[in-house]
Amino acid sequence: MKELIATILLLFSSEVIAQEKKVWACQGTHSSGFSWETEEGYSWESAMFNTNNIFVTLDGSNSSFKKGELDRDFECAQANAFEPNHVYCIDTRGSDLFRLNKETGQAALSSLYGATTASIDYRDSVAVNLYQCTKI
Repeated sequence: MKELIATILLLFSSEVIAQEKKVWACQGTHSSGFSWETEEGYSWESAMFNTNNIFVTLDGSNSSFKKGELDRDFECAQANAFEPNHVYCIDTRGSDLFRLNKETGQAALSSLYGATTASIDYRDSVAVNLYQCTKI
């Protein structure tokens, strides 16, 4: 019975998110991860990256994020029934994950695709970016 109630709450909360189109402006605060190519050759090295500002539009399966000239489509939903203020979004290409606490505005964007690419000559950096967001 508890599982049925949790499932109903999750489905209901996903519908609520899909209906409330909101835009968030997010200022980058920290960014770090791993870079593949180094001066010594190919290997993973710890790296710090420039923080970028992003705009995130939360609109269920029609969500998106914009960073400079880069636009990506997201699918967003409430994280779970026990965290009603947390939203997670998955890049429709499957390479990025965004999570936002709508109450505090704290957010994170992880880019992990580069860790799994087959090419040894080129791999995207693996990074986690932290943001402070404001609803606009």
